[in-house]
Amino acid sequence: MECYSESRGVGFKFDSLYKAVQAINATCPHSDLFFDHASNNITRLSLDACKKIGQPSWRIYPAYDIWVRLTVWKFPLLQLIAQFSRPPLGLRGEAFAVIHLIGNPVNTIFSLLRKLVTCQQRASWFRGELVTCQRGARCGTLATCQRRASCGKLEDNGWKELALIVISCDESGQGDNARRAIENRLVPQLLRPKTDWNAEELRAWKLYRRAARMLAADRVTKFFPVAIALCLFISSITIAIARLSSSPSNPINPITVEAHSIAFSALYFYIITAVFLSSMIGASQSEKSIPRILKTLRNPGMPYYMDNQTRLAEGGLYSWQPWQGGCIDWCLYALATSMVIIGPLSSILISWYTPPEGWGCRHCAYATVLSLYAISSLLDIPIGRRFWYAFTKDLIFGLANLTLLGMAQLGIYNSCICWSKFGKAGIPLPQEDIVYQVLKLRFRTIFTPITLACIGIHIIFCIISCWWFHDAYTVLLQRDDGLLNLPWRSVLYWLIRVVCWLPKTVYRILWVRAGPGTPRPSYRGVGGTDIPM
Repeated sequence: MECYSESRGVGFKFDSLYKAVQAINATCPHSDLFFDHASNNITRLSLDACKKIGQPSWRIYPAYDIWVRLTVWKFPLLQLIAQFSRPPLGLRGEAFAVIHLIGNPVNTIFSLLRKLVTCQQRASWFRGELVTCQRGARCGTLATCQRRASCGKLEDNGWKELALIVISCDESGQGDNARRAIENRLVPQLLRPKTDWNAEELRAWKLYRRAARMLAADRVTKFFPVAIALCLFISSITIAIARLSSSPSNPINPITVEAHSIAFSALYFYIITAVFLSSMIGASQSEKSIPRILKTLRNPGMPYYMDNQTRLAEGGLYSWQPWQGGCIDWCLYALATSMVIIGPLSSILISWYTPPEGWGCRHCAYATVLSLYAISSLLDIPIGRRFWYAFTKDLIFGLANLTLLGMAQLGIYNSCICWSKFGKAGIPLPQEDIVYQVLKLRFRTIFTPITLACIGIHIIFCIISCWWFHDAYTVLLQRDDGLLNLPWRSVLYWLIRVVCWLPKTVYRILWVRAGPGTPRPSYRGVGGTDIPM
């Protein structure tokens, strides 16, 4: 009688497989059912034996386990997506903003950076032209005034308000015309003492300032809700990892599956950067508010007419900006690409060090997601600015991306062939003490540092962008009284505090609980050599 004849059909469940292995060990301790069983004392089933004892195909996870992994690893990401700023350009515009975020994340981050660069250029120009000191010198840039302290009190002369008007005109591609109109009429006037203004000039300035403050009151930035959502997201990930690294072995919900759940979540960590950048830019409250406000500026040469089709094509969607070419756009695209691929690279490393080590089924999924991102970005070249073509393309790639995630969540990789690395290794059962100890140690030394380093890179990028685009931040987050909702220096301070607090907290959670003298077990790899951890 065969050793596994009484243990057939138990299904691919780690607890059932472990019981079957124990039964086989009791009757056939030197059976060839085990992969490389003679060289070590770790019970690892071979692929053929797993198919005969368990089942040849994949097995869906229990409904409770699926729900728990969704709430721990996926719902916090959905919470961030819900905070993504969507300009009110009808249902098609708002739907496209979310679909574009999932279907083409590289172009989404590039477009947000492109919008911030444009805002920074507008704001810096007006700041350099209009900010003066008590002596009448222009102090908008360090090049024109090396010693700010000697200038006395600085006068902004309304540079934030005028920059916001031009930035609003950029949504229809008419920002350059608006800047020239303001430059020809208002800039010379604002540089003169207000006592020299005539009645018409005074009325014109009041009209522009009133329109700018209405635009400021209309813009919703969502910066505070996004900051809270980011803190909750980071806290939930940290607490979940700490719980896994210190929890006892659970045969129903093994720690190996949770390691791969972290890896799949890391694919979408780019959402942190995208949501933060969109919160800096903000969005209008209603579809017709910007055209209605700009219509009050009857100055000749000041564009105010905007229709939705023009705004969609010319940059009204902040996450889908036109390609302008040049060195700046290429650098921004390279930067956006690097911020997106950090997540899949982290996923590859986490799954690589989850037993059995090496390239497996899940790595094929990560490579597929990377390919979807790359192909979707390359298809932007022939599609150009055709809205419905881009909408359809992003919808297809977004659905393909979510389908891969959904299949992994259901358990398509929960099979003998995936857990044996295509038959090249034995199946490491997490009930084995050595496997469990290695996994716990790798959570502390590999999985947690990789995950938090990936999140930390995105947070550091947000800090750098907040400092680099501080003029744009000052313009976009101003209130209708000219003040800021939240000073950018305070934002930098608290972001830096979070970055400094996170590593210390994680160290205390992961290592202080383990106590001094925590053993460092080794795990025998595929080639039969000890892998020290």
